[in-house]
Amino acid sequence: LSSLFDNDIIEKCEVIVVNDCSTDNSLEIIEDFLRKNPSCKIRLINHKKNMGLACARITAFSAAKGDYVICVDSDDRVEKTYLSDLYNLAVQTNADIVGCDAYVDFPNGKQIISHENLSESGRECIKNIFTNKIHGYLWIKMFRRKLAAENNAVWIPDINMFEDVVFDVQLFYFAKKISYIAKPLYHYVQNSGSYMNSKVNLNKAEQLVSAMDFIQNFLLSKDESELLESLKIEKLYTKLIILLGGTKEVRRKYIGIWTDCNSRLKELNRSFFIKMIL
Repeated sequence: LSSLFDNDIIEKCEVIVVNDCSTDNSLEIIEDFLRKNPSCKIRLINHKKNMGLACARITAFSAAKGDYVICVDSDDRVEKTYLSDLYNLAVQTNADIVGCDAYVDFPNGKQIISHENLSESGRECIKNIFTNKIHGYLWIKMFRRKLAAENNAVWIPDINMFEDVVFDVQLFYFAKKISYIAKPLYHYVQNSGSYMNSKVNLNKAEQLVSAMDFIQNFLLSKDESELLESLKIEKLYTKLIILLGGTKEVRRKYIGIWTDCNSRLKELNRSFFIKMIL
């Protein structure tokens, strides 16, 4: 919150915070922040029960009124020109989606995630997501709110793994103009206790499979055979996450999944494969 309110155009933005029945004092932190910073305007929405990340995003998006929307995760921080750089580029180029680079902050240093493969073609962007050339993270993309609303792009309430990729594929498919700024503007803080860095149990594995099923059905409904072929690579990545990061129960259940994707093994990003093994 502090880094967001340090942004130079924050007074032109609405900040929506969804408290999904958190158990880690998040609500107290937000209320304390508002007491100490009375000029900071936040629209706080409290869920009555814990519903997961996808539902939190749905709640926030439904409440948003701005021309453009961006999602910021609660354990990360942003640069002071994060909002203005992305918004100004969106306006200058009349873009539906604008992307940037990001820092990955580790306890002992940081590295940069580049988005130089962000193409002006939405279909090319989808291919690049499937082949791990660009990331599905929503926090390095500002998107036109009407793009999602008018094309019925959705998050799936029960999918909290790869929910960004599910939404990204829909956004890129309908986008007419995509722009990119080669500046790292977001800090993705690596937290060993986070949801994404914990073991893949049966529930998470089912969510990952459901995410791939949704994307496949979406592309089938659009008769996108070329993108469906590229999706095999993304499914293979997902299969490795399930089998290498999963429990014994998960491996037993999913060892034979998506055998049609195995022929694409040589096309995997080698560094990703090594990282998964480690």
